[in-house]
Amino acid sequence: MVAINILDSLIKAQRSDLVRYASRLDAKDGYINKQNSFLTELTAARNSIPTQKYPDMWVKVEWEMAHLTKIDPEIGGLGINWRVRPSGILAPLYFDLF
Repeated sequence: MVAINILDSLIKAQRSDLVRYASRLDAKDGYINKQNSFLTELTAARNSIPTQKYPDMWVKVEWEMAHLTKIDPEIGGLGINWRVRPSGILAPLYFDLF
């Protein structure tokens, strides 16, 4: 599971727990306000993280990069063909990660 999905699940679970807590007769307003503020800030931080269209693919690419460079530390670059539709021109993208 991608980290951003884990973060989304945690925020959702915390909100659900807080709603349950707030329905209790002995719920403390100060605690509820503090947790609401925390969840608001956490949600704002999560929303500021740029999302990727293909997060699972990027995880696989980075894993393969790490795996291949462990096998052969002399590798200086990798070529990836990434088709986004069945036909059309394959345009090269070059990134320097150093």
